[in-house]
Amino acid sequence: MHVLATICHELASLNTFRLFDYSMLRNHGIFICIARTFEMLLTKSNHIQTIPMTTQEEDCFYATSYLIAQLCLYQNKPVGLFYGKVSSVVFPVTEKPNPRDQNIDQTDKKSDEITAKPNLKTARLPASAPKARPIEQTQTDITKILKIRKFPSQFISVSYKTPTDLQSSSERNSIEISVRKYKDLFLTKLFFEQLTRAIEDLACYDYSSHHIKYKVIDRLVRLCSKLNTVDVLLSSIMKCLCSKFYCDILLGMKLNQIRLTPKQLFFIYECPQFIIQHNFPQKDVLICTLSQTFAEITKPIFDKHLLRTARENAIKSRFLTESFLERLTQDIIELSTKEYQPNVLKYKDAVRRVRVCAKLETNDVESLLNPIIDCLLSEYYINVYKQIHLNQSKGDSKTTQINGSLAYRHLFFMRECPEFLMRHDYKRQNEIRPSLSKTMLSRTAIIFAEYLPYVLSGADNSEYKNARLEALTCHIKLLNHFALTPSIRQDFLSTEIINQVLLVLQDQTLVDDVERIPDVNIGMVRQCLTFLYNLSFNTRILIIMRTNNVLQICHKMRLVNDQIIQFASQTLAVMLDANTVDRIVEPQSLTKIYIEYMNKSTKEPRQPYQGVKLNCILRNLQKIIENDEVREYTVEGKEGIPSLSKCVCVGWMDSSTSILLKQIQRSSLDIVWKILYYEPKSNIQFKSIDQLIDHLLSLLDNPSKKIRQNAKHIIWRLGDEKDFLSEQTKKVKAKGEKNNEEEAFEIDNQLTTKDQWDDSVPFDVMVSFSNDVNIKNLCNRIYNRLIAANIKVYIEEQGQHRLELMKKAIEKNKIILVCLSTNYRASKVCMEEVEYAFKKKCPIIPVIVEANFLHSFSYLASTQ
Repeated sequence: MHVLATICHELASLNTFRLFDYSMLRNHGIFICIARTFEMLLTKSNHIQTIPMTTQEEDCFYATSYLIAQLCLYQNKPVGLFYGKVSSVVFPVTEKPNPRDQNIDQTDKKSDEITAKPNLKTARLPASAPKARPIEQTQTDITKILKIRKFPSQFISVSYKTPTDLQSSSERNSIEISVRKYKDLFLTKLFFEQLTRAIEDLACYDYSSHHIKYKVIDRLVRLCSKLNTVDVLLSSIMKCLCSKFYCDILLGMKLNQIRLTPKQLFFIYECPQFIIQHNFPQKDVLICTLSQTFAEITKPIFDKHLLRTARENAIKSRFLTESFLERLTQDIIELSTKEYQPNVLKYKDAVRRVRVCAKLETNDVESLLNPIIDCLLSEYYINVYKQIHLNQSKGDSKTTQINGSLAYRHLFFMRECPEFLMRHDYKRQNEIRPSLSKTMLSRTAIIFAEYLPYVLSGADNSEYKNARLEALTCHIKLLNHFALTPSIRQDFLSTEIINQVLLVLQDQTLVDDVERIPDVNIGMVRQCLTFLYNLSFNTRILIIMRTNNVLQICHKMRLVNDQIIQFASQTLAVMLDANTVDRIVEPQSLTKIYIEYMNKSTKEPRQPYQGVKLNCILRNLQKIIENDEVREYTVEGKEGIPSLSKCVCVGWMDSSTSILLKQIQRSSLDIVWKILYYEPKSNIQFKSIDQLIDHLLSLLDNPSKKIRQNAKHIIWRLGDEKDFLSEQTKKVKAKGEKNNEEEAFEIDNQLTTKDQWDDSVPFDVMVSFSNDVNIKNLCNRIYNRLIAANIKVYIEEQGQHRLELMKKAIEKNKIILVCLSTNYRASKVCMEEVEYAFKKKCPIIPVIVEANFLHSFSYLASTQ
């Protein structure tokens, strides 16, 4: 099963998927094997209540369904040849043209035309030689293959056959290949029977939210919907919509849920879309049936979700009073000074109330911060790590999933107090973190010595080991919070924490053969990688990581299907080795993760998201954006450029974090500049965001010189500064309008020239200017002055080969004199010349040759 799953993953890749239109490949036995195996797994999934599927069977079930869906959707039309077309033009030897003589009309220098050279392939033949016999055109039928010939063991005598006999023998040795469609191969009668039964099974039995069956059945229903084979599935889809799970899923959705689970996607999206997108004969009956069911469940759904916000605000104003906070403060202080039984109700009540307050605004619950710090500094924090107690309460499965297996005293000190601190200490971080981090670093040696032996022993899988993993994950998460502060990162060098975290990640039992981490370990792996990621901004720690083969760990972890692990491992790999930026795994997925991190972090840039701060995200994105696919996905995605614009415009009124604000603005401006430089098509998208344009203009007066220069660079790429001011005054949006750069003077490409580049002619300076009469005269005067000063100058007239010849001159890496004017700015050829010179790091001397021309080319002046 594992081998077949790997084969399906490889066959579905981009490099091999295009071959499957070939008729002979369609008849290969591997596809029949895949079809029968998938039918078997689909049948077994319908009996999963009594015969559970193994992990390898689930992986194979998922991989084969993906390949089948791709083949049926995109490979239903067979083509003749998958490797290209064969030319039907025949050139006899005596008539084959000499391509070298065909293209040479003039010499490189200004001299007479050379005489026609003889074709050496025909010169050795006498004049009376007959023409070569033309090759007969035969049309190959690729749908026919030869039969396997069986040769007798004894020798046979040679027999001569006529051409007629040969032709009939060839026809007898060929068979017709039926043109098969993958749809007919995979979507059989048994397939639809088992798929219908599988959908009905989902309507009757409840599975976990991320169960493999929801993913595969969702994919197959979507496949049938696109192929318009829907009638056979209608009744089973109706049962899903009328089942109790549809209502329960809508009622159970959380307000802060980021994305839908596979179970939610199947019931509340795929099933309704199946009914909406198709016109069924009995549609009136369907509407009547569904309307009765939906009328009963609509009111409770609306009451819960539409009124939830108003209800929460009312509850907040009613219960979050001064007396409530005072009582909670007293209880926290009492728990930091007195010890009770691990599962006493007092701890349970404190856990719930602190968890609620941690999700509120900092201004509302800031009074709880000092008591929480006292709890972390108390001896009870280290005591709960020295002796583990399990949760003895008999709650439901949901409560166990939220609270874990630890006792409530451990949850209060290990999880809730650190979580509250991490969410609400950003205003006082310079005061709190230095002193608190020293205490925690001294306690880390005790905790790691107690817990690492249990973590690294793969044999024990008891509940006590899982509880220790959960406890160690909470402490590493707190250490990661301290690693966010640059001044504290240096303190980790004097400890063994880095080496101990590397031991955890180097454990061979952490990742299985299919790059998957068990749910018990995945939280610890996330925190360990994020911890190393935040520490890597320290130069000395980064050198230590390079010597300890952390790059190898990152290459292993980046294959794990987890967003946090992919972000930390791939980004850390680029920080360790800059060349890794060209070998990013799944760049589209990584780009989406970066966009999500930016969107969440811009709401409160001082707070980390998933243990990472916005300034660190942007600092890494400056390097990641050099990957062509990442840059392309950023421009083409809906949220890419708007997210970057939010980062540019981010700001808050707090002088204590002004340095952080400068870092965010510098990094985001640099990323925008790189995108504009390498992806000119993003110009229109950036210009359509009025808030970004207004903010860029305001940054021209920023006290920071670097920020002012970056803003000028971007404005220069987008167009003239005066045009921006006029557009903002008139409230004319850039969307739908032609850019000034697209209205370039076409006169540059209308003239012709016979000048050719000569490598033998040396020069010291080259002049680049526009084809304007007044400017041209002034440039000629400059040219004459330089020649009179014994300076060798290269100057190119306007023509159809002007850009190509200027690029050859720029390759000499000589000084280029750029004569700036309005026409120069509007000329495509001139702008490509100066951009090519800048890319090749050619020395540029900008010379303004037009009055009142200053702002648009301030960028060129800043590059010198």
